[in-house]
Amino acid sequence: MKFNLFFLIIIFLLKLSNAFGMEKNDDHSVLEKKIYVDENKNVFINYKAPLYLRLSTSPDESAPSVLWYNEGTKDRSQAPKPMDFKTPGKHHVGHFHSNRKMIDPSTNFNLYLDSRGPFISYDYSDVPEYFDGHDLYMGEPVTLTLKIEDKLSGVKKTFISINESPYQEYLKPISFDKEKSYDLTTYSIDNVGNRSHDKNINFIVDLTAPETSYFIQGLRVKDNFSDGVTVGFKSTDDVSKVKSIFYEIISEKYNRKGFYRKNPLTFKKLPDGAYKIFYYGLDHVLNKEEPKKIEFYLDKTPPVFGASIEGDQFQGKKLYVSHRSKIKLTAEDAKVPVKKIIWKYKNGVYKSYGKSFSLPKVLGEHEISYKAVDQLNNWTRKKKLKVVLDLLPPFVEQKFEGPYIPVFEKIFVSKNTRIIFDAKDIGSGVKEIRYKINDDAEKVYDSSFKLEKEGTYNFNFHSIDNVNNEQTMNKSKIVVDNTPPEIFHHFSNTGFGKVKKGEDELTVYFPGSRLFLAASDKKSGTKSISYKLRGSLKTYKGPLELWRKGLYEVDVFSKDRVGNSSMKSFSFIIGNKI
Repeated sequence: MKFNLFFLIIIFLLKLSNAFGMEKNDDHSVLEKKIYVDENKNVFINYKAPLYLRLSTSPDESAPSVLWYNEGTKDRSQAPKPMDFKTPGKHHVGHFHSNRKMIDPSTNFNLYLDSRGPFISYDYSDVPEYFDGHDLYMGEPVTLTLKIEDKLSGVKKTFISINESPYQEYLKPISFDKEKSYDLTTYSIDNVGNRSHDKNINFIVDLTAPETSYFIQGLRVKDNFSDGVTVGFKSTDDVSKVKSIFYEIISEKYNRKGFYRKNPLTFKKLPDGAYKIFYYGLDHVLNKEEPKKIEFYLDKTPPVFGASIEGDQFQGKKLYVSHRSKIKLTAEDAKVPVKKIIWKYKNGVYKSYGKSFSLPKVLGEHEISYKAVDQLNNWTRKKKLKVVLDLLPPFVEQKFEGPYIPVFEKIFVSKNTRIIFDAKDIGSGVKEIRYKINDDAEKVYDSSFKLEKEGTYNFNFHSIDNVNNEQTMNKSKIVVDNTPPEIFHHFSNTGFGKVKKGEDELTVYFPGSRLFLAASDKKSGTKSISYKLRGSLKTYKGPLELWRKGLYEVDVFSKDRVGNSSMKSFSFIIGNKI
């Protein structure tokens, strides 16, 4: 049966009932299970809604139409059964001709079954946050933005409830600028009535910094502290709680920052003087207390004393000095003059210090003990100074990277050879290597170098250690050889004639003639001679006896002892006649 239809329109009818057509939301509003057509005429249908088809020959919605019964409806006196697409997503509605057994894509209608409500996520401004396992804290006013996504029919409306207040439609970001607890619940509805899951967030806005106080223990008089005084801190925060207490100790010559742990601050290792301690508390959402201040004077009765080196010295893993160095001891007291300083060698007897002194000229480690007393007989604790007396200069070697050959008092190198100075010192370590070439000014060696110009170079070089022990001058003579060997050849006879070969005139030698090869190098000397005759390269070991008649083309190669190479090619004929 063929239908000549002017136009076919598929109308999707949704029956709204208590079971399938309506749902109650938390706002007591009604969610319709319905059809939605977007701006591109895409049709979206709620997945739970029943679906029926009507046929019409006109796109006019008021035109007559016929309800289309499907094969699942056995009794045509009853209403047709609704269509069941089983799965959500995109579906194609078309026709299939039983004879042609194919689907005509041009007659297809597309529709989308939407089964999921929108997805809601929270985006709040980049503020400090802290979760203590139970509550979420925010450290600044919060601007909350809702991000709502729906992959099919799209978002219709979104609602939000704050602290159990009635739901209101969400239209723009919401700011929370008061210090209190907030409980937010949101949901969203898409264009076919699907409702999202409730999205909930709880947080507390904390805008108040901690309150910090200090306590002092130990001997003190007003603002004057002894070296046994300790300072501790306590801090409270009623909301997100205290995270850290920070402090900074400042004097004219001292500065130390840190965060306070449970142990009080001590000042035993600090020098006398006026001090300020700045301190403040920080909670878990970075609310910072305005810094508070403690001012005091640290009065350590004993003198401040020390030892220093006059002259050569170097601090490595140990303190190194030379035989020219002197030990100087000093002591100062903020309140009263120093009475005396006493000192001794490791196993010696204490004696009064008068002026700086030299160490005995004994190679190795020396230990000096010293202490001081002021005029109130307040003794310092004993201090020790350990120094290593370095009496030996470094040793430097001249090395080469690349071709080189020593010949008597000369060292032959090529232009590609790198000159290296390597120094070693068993004491304070090498400070620098100095060298001079010919009449040039002395230079400090920093890296390897080449001598590219051919010629003879006179070197003077020495090294100095870190306490200025200087090595005696070393000398060397380096010859740069850039000239390859000169290759020679001759035969055991002069030949008996000439043959024209192209533009060349070749000599003809009798069979059995001997060919001699040689090379000469005026500088570093010849290292090797090799030749290529009839395709193979061989090392020349002696004269070549030539019996085979014919044309000979010979390539001769030679290298000198620093790698310069040369090549010579020549041709000749072996025969009995011309």
